Amino acid sequence: MLHFINIESDCSSSLSDSGSKNLKLEYERGKAADNYEQKVFVHRYVPLASLLSSNSECDNFFMRNIEKWDDPYEERTFRIKISDKSDNSVFLHPLPGQVFGSCFTTGYNAEAQWKIYENPKSGPIVLIRIELSALLDTLKEFDREFYVGYVSYYDQKDVNKQLSQLFEKYSSTFKAFEKGDTQNPDQIARMLTPFFIKRQAFSYEREIRILTTDDSKPESGNLYIPIGNFTQLISSITLSPFTSEMWRDAQKNMLINEGFERVNGNSLRRPIKQPSPIIINDSNSMS
Repeated sequence: MLHFINIESDCSSSLSDSGSKNLKLEYERGKAADNYEQKVFVHRYVPLASLLSSNSECDNFFMRNIEKWDDPYEERTFRIKISDKSDNSVFLHPLPGQVFGSCFTTGYNAEAQWKIYENPKSGPIVLIRIELSALLDTLKEFDREFYVGYVSYYDQKDVNKQLSQLFEKYSSTFKAFEKGDTQNPDQIARMLTPFFIKRQAFSYEREIRILTTDDSKPESGNLYIPIGNFTQLISSITLSPFTSEMWRDAQKNMLINEGFERVNGNSLRRPIKQPSPIIINDSNSMS
């Protein structure tokens, strides 16, 4: 089941840099598209190895404990003491260790992100492209609650302001949940809204988040959701611009052998032997 979260409907958006995007509307627009060019796509930088049949998890949807994400503000939210002056109660976020997420970007082929994600530990990185409606339709049919939405970005000094608004608005939900009252997806959605806020420094990510909750607390910190063959959702793959010509051909052949039909090279860092000529109309030049 899908639950759409629009952070800007939950708190002041005057300082946000998310562009007032609504993922539910984007999803519906993509489903109604008549041709490929009108469809809405999302992207993700992933290790090449994760797409190979030799990887036993390649058919699953990968989700990581958000407390293990790189941004310290993700984990910090679970440690904020929330004080309610109405009854002098103090409480913490009630879901530590139980929130898992997967992130996508609406951007494509960003050099900064290639440099961030490509490192010796991960091995070669590729960029996958997935139709948004196909991804969300697959999740919708799975027997699990997923919470999806655009991330909203704020200046660091304003992050606490936005979190404060959310905690105050949904304080009764937080306290009821902490006391063990009946949980339902609407309650969970309210408690997950803080995790759709991020600092302005990360706005280049243009991020869409998919979250779920799970109290099994796997040792690896990862969930592998068996939604079917996840790799079949991939419409195309773009290779890294930093891959040598020899390894580019090898990677492309590996992926084609795995059944991926659209594997693209990358011209982002390719030297330009002869720049295209630029023609100007001298009559329009400034005197």
